[in-house]
Amino acid sequence: MSVFKDPLLEKNTVKTQTTAWHVIYTKAKHEKKVAQLLASKGLEAYCPIKIEQKVWSDRIKKIETPIFRSYCFVKVSQSNYREVLETPGVVRYLYWCGSPAIVPDIEMTEIKNWIEKNINKEFHLQQFKQDEIVQIQSGILKNRNAQIVKQNGNSLILQINSLGLRVICSLEETILSKI
Repeated sequence: MSVFKDPLLEKNTVKTQTTAWHVIYTKAKHEKKVAQLLASKGLEAYCPIKIEQKVWSDRIKKIETPIFRSYCFVKVSQSNYREVLETPGVVRYLYWCGSPAIVPDIEMTEIKNWIEKNINKEFHLQQFKQDEIVQIQSGILKNRNAQIVKQNGNSLILQINSLGLRVICSLEETILSKI
């Protein structure tokens, strides 16, 4: 028996009809299916995908894979909160500081635009130190600060505090500057 209480499922909570983007955790490899099921229920769902080329011994095929494994975004009001949880493949909402993670509309727009513009790019990168704060110099996130969590070759792990997520990305040298 769980003692965890979900503030959005409490009976005494005042429910509003305003919608907000939430992050949901899905079963492994169910991201695209969950987004389709939520859309069929009339809810706005977003599962960013990229096209990868997979090589097998007998063929080469391009497949769509989610950028954020086991995560999906859904724009939902509190009255539809439970409906999302009842969708096959949805495990739970992502929580940040004890309440469901809410992504502001402007940040979702920035994420969509950035992914759309940079999905197929390969970049080279200078060396950064862990926990270093950098400023993004170009693109949709220009003049924003980010924290370097880890660097592995040309890959960076950046902390997006408002999402409570760490994102792995590849960036070119001119995009970031040390502060």
